[in-house]
Amino acid sequence: FFDDAKNVVKVMNLTSTKLSALMERTEGYTEALKKNTPLTQDSDYILVDTKDGMLNNALPACNAVVSANPKVTHWIATGINDDCGIAAVRTCEELGIAATNYISCGLGGYDLALEELAKGNASFITIGLRPDIEGYTAGEEMYKFLKDGTALQEYIKVGGTMVNVDNYKESPFWKG
Repeated sequence: FFDDAKNVVKVMNLTSTKLSALMERTEGYTEALKKNTPLTQDSDYILVDTKDGMLNNALPACNAVVSANPKVTHWIATGINDDCGIAAVRTCEELGIAATNYISCGLGGYDLALEELAKGNASFITIGLRPDIEGYTAGEEMYKFLKDGTALQEYIKVGGTMVNVDNYKESPFWKG
């Protein structure tokens, strides 16, 4: 991506501007990429409002951005969920962009992402979340607050796991 000066690299931040939590995910992606890549300018990033983050709305929004930027040779797509990550993949496929010229990241690690990884697409990754652990942790904190008056923590990290073509079968949600 960055080793050839002829490459024109842009980031598509697929998000939903209606929901603050989703915009925070987008801001997190941008902050990390600006810190860890040569893409440090705001002009390196294109905000793509997908309305609700669902595939049927994300796909045309993503397609419009890629089509409007024919000079871009390499795309990095950040998705607020797996639907958005897959929308970028489908857009690249539909527009004939080689898998070596894009990488797309989803968030969730649910069936849609696992199915894509099962196809062998090494240009797609996702962060596998554990909603069962998130719910358990929230319930436990609520119980402690109600029963013992324990102060609620302002921030609880529950984490996620990088899921790619090498480890997707290890996901607790893999049904293969």
